[in-house]
Amino acid sequence: MSSQKPAQRLLYVFAVLLFLNAGVFAQGTLQITTTTLPSGTVGQTYPQQTLTLSGGTGPYNWSVLSGSFPPGLTLSSSGIITGTPTSVDTFNFVVGVTDNSPTQQSASKPLAITINPVLTITPMALPLGVVGVFYSKSLEATGPSPVTWSVISKILPPGLQLSSSGTIFGTPAVPGTYDFTIQASGGSPVQTTTRDFQIVINPALTITTAALPDATLSGAYSVTLVATGGLAPYVWTNLSQRLPPGLTLSPSGVLSGNPTSLGTFTFTLQVADSFSPTQFATRNFTLSVATPLTITTVTLPNGFQNFAYNQQLQAVGTSPFGWTVSDGTLPEGLTLTPGGLLQGIPTKVGTSTFTITVTDARATATSRTYTLAIDPPLSSFSVKGFPATLSARASQDIALSLASPTPSALAGQLVLTFTSKAENPSDDPMTQFSNGTRTVSFTIPANGTDAVFPSKTTLLIGTVTGTVRLAANITNGPPDLFAGSTEVVATAPQITNVTATRTSGGIEVQITGFSPARRVTNVEFNFEVKTGKKTANVVLSRNVEADFDAWFRNTASTVYGAQFSFVQSFAVSQGDAASIQAVTVRLTNAQGSTSSAKIPLQ
Repeated sequence: MSSQKPAQRLLYVFAVLLFLNAGVFAQGTLQITTTTLPSGTVGQTYPQQTLTLSGGTGPYNWSVLSGSFPPGLTLSSSGIITGTPTSVDTFNFVVGVTDNSPTQQSASKPLAITINPVLTITPMALPLGVVGVFYSKSLEATGPSPVTWSVISKILPPGLQLSSSGTIFGTPAVPGTYDFTIQASGGSPVQTTTRDFQIVINPALTITTAALPDATLSGAYSVTLVATGGLAPYVWTNLSQRLPPGLTLSPSGVLSGNPTSLGTFTFTLQVADSFSPTQFATRNFTLSVATPLTITTVTLPNGFQNFAYNQQLQAVGTSPFGWTVSDGTLPEGLTLTPGGLLQGIPTKVGTSTFTITVTDARATATSRTYTLAIDPPLSSFSVKGFPATLSARASQDIALSLASPTPSALAGQLVLTFTSKAENPSDDPMTQFSNGTRTVSFTIPANGTDAVFPSKTTLLIGTVTGTVRLAANITNGPPDLFAGSTEVVATAPQITNVTATRTSGGIEVQITGFSPARRVTNVEFNFEVKTGKKTANVVLSRNVEADFDAWFRNTASTVYGAQFSFVQSFAVSQGDAASIQAVTVRLTNAQGSTSSAKIPLQ
């Protein structure tokens, strides 16, 4: 050292100082520099986050020191947060880190992660609208807020629009059925979800009956006025009070009675619908009351060999009337009474042409010629592709046919009967045809086999197990001709919705669903309880057979078929009710068990 030059010694000292300063800098005070963490969404992968720091000497070791770390997420020793959160909340916790310096340093910092619920659009049936009437309906969603709404597929009814806050509003301009898809977006990180909706826009209320047929003095008169658009049912009123004497107008729109005065009468009728606000339409009508004798039976329905035939001939004029066969011959087995009843049992297949004359009290006579066909007995009916069994809430298109063609056109009704096989038997009003009733009209063309319905006909199955039987009633022909049957199968109770709500005293769980057998024997509640960092499950079971029997035996339940709504309250007398995070429900009957998804407490 003594032999070095001064400049060299100075350079050496500077290098040593620079090395020492670099070591001090590398081993500065250990500090956590991460200040915030992004939010996550329950059930979705959390965006990987690496905690940051300054100072100290690596490698470093990270850990959660205290607080509540989001269930489903983990913090690795290297400071990386990963995982899929399983609970909704804002979780506050303290993280710590230690370094690897000779004199080990440590640091800690409180942080928080918010786990948002999944954004869900609340299912709902949108109300009907009417052309020209202002429409407003707000959509709803659960999960983060605020939510931004938009239409992403197809279009709203012309005249309507969707606000970004979720209100469909406007004045519909074109009638029809409109299907469209709505999207909701919100939360951080941003979530999006969609749901399909439908709005039916009815035409504006209009009286479609353009004119009234003439009436005859003292003759029976009945005309049903027709309106379309708006929302049925309709209520009719007479505004002018100048109906022909003897006629009245019912609220359902039937103008009926026996006119007592001759003349031409003009009056104004109004129809109101059931929409809110109520819509009105009016029309002026003219009705003439005269006394010409007329046979009003224009044609005679076909008969069937060896099956009773009854057809009352009708006429207008001055009663009483006398009826006779004035020309030709009736089909073998039929007779005409003086009162105009054509009756008997036809014995031979064939077609007959004859003339019938009616005479009224004024000795005025008029005649009409008829052709009456007697067809052979009908072959069997069947519903094509009708399955032996159907499940609750299923649907089945109906195609009715004859085994062999008939020479004449047929008309009739397909009638549905339902026989319950539930343990608590009850009718199910929801088992019906798509026209909303258990009867649908049909026709079969001459020489045809396939029935024609007014519109597509579907069998809709409700929720009760039982037998559905279909039979045909032929107009002026044989009734109750078997066409097919199916069994609605019994299954385990079905859960349609579960909500779990915190109350001041504990928890309330509401279950909605249906049990085709109309019986539920047991309900099990599996609660997820969080204590510190640990999660445990507490299972509570209850026999509910008596509760459900009381409901299903109550006649008030008939209108709901096998549907139910069950509420169970729980009082939390010990411990912290807030530690209960979620519940899973399991329902049981003789057919089996069904469990719900895990339901977070609200």
